[in-house]
Amino acid sequence: MLKIKKISTIVLALCISLTSIMVFDRGNSYAAEFNYNNYLKNNKTYYCDLDGDGRKEKIKQVESYDQDASLWNVKLYINGKLKKTYKNIRGISVYICDFNKYDGRKELYIVQASCMSS
Repeated sequence: MLKIKKISTIVLALCISLTSIMVFDRGNSYAAEFNYNNYLKNNKTYYCDLDGDGRKEKIKQVESYDQDASLWNVKLYINGKLKKTYKNIRGISVYICDFNKYDGRKELYIVQASCMSS
């Protein structure tokens, strides 16, 4: 009976230890890094390695307001090439974020009040 108690205690201690390691080990998890300081300002050029190749891409947003359509237009340029045009009635914000810190890439986070893109 004493031997069974010792074995049960050891097995229980091992189970608790393994469970706590699995629960509290965050080594393979990722967390989003969102910072309002990463906001891209209009007509300013930023350099950031977006694709993880070791070379920084040139990123620029050009914002304008179309009075006739009552829309804000944001053109997003990467390495001098127009990649996307966003249109919105309330304005658009662009941020550089790192949603998965383990993949070696950065992401562009586009915030719009309503989705109207072309």
